[in-house]
Amino acid sequence: MQESWNFSCPAGARDVETLIQGIVDTQSREMEIFLSYYYKAEGAVVEQIHLLNTPQREDEYSGKVLVGFRLVHFNACLNIHDEAPEKMELSYQYDPQARQLTLSGPDWPEREPDEI
Repeated sequence: MQESWNFSCPAGARDVETLIQGIVDTQSREMEIFLSYYYKAEGAVVEQIHLLNTPQREDEYSGKVLVGFRLVHFNACLNIHDEAPEKMELSYQYDPQARQLTLSGPDWPEREPDEI
């Protein structure tokens, strides 16, 4: 499973680094939803996302960035509320004409059912 999410970007961004920081600052809730898809099988959600490094460019409009966040497991019935710091490397692709930033998470293979 590999998740991707598209973000609309404001006009006039000076560079991709500033653009990505702006997305993290202004659309953090959407990024948290996007990253939470990776942990839904565990019943966890992502909160408090932030950049851990400056984006590493592969070319002018694509590259990788490392984000940090809090991974929260909560279940009132089982009296569970755990929080732990996590990080994940994301790939980005920016389309300046469409003013759209696409973030893609890692490819986590889904486990096949066990044979009986």
